[in-house]
Amino acid sequence: MTTNITRFMMDVGDVMLGRRPADVVKARDRAMRTWPAIVGFAFGCALGAICQAAIGLWSLALPTGLALLATAMDITADLKGGQG
Repeated sequence: MTTNITRFMMDVGDVMLGRRPADVVKARDRAMRTWPAIVGFAFGCALGAICQAAIGLWSLALPTGLALLATAMDITADLKGGQG
């Protein structure tokens, strides 16, 4: 995530201060693809903090359950010959 934020901020700087239009377009495109991941990460951190404050260690049940579900889905796709 550190790399995403660093790259995003560099791209924002290029968009604001860029001298060459081609570089500005590339930086804007990268920034538009990166910001949803940053917002999602921040939202997940906030949700985790709220859950930890509200229910304590049981807050780990949600991400653990989702990881197990994703693993089961991947294994099932592999068994059915799907692409994973």
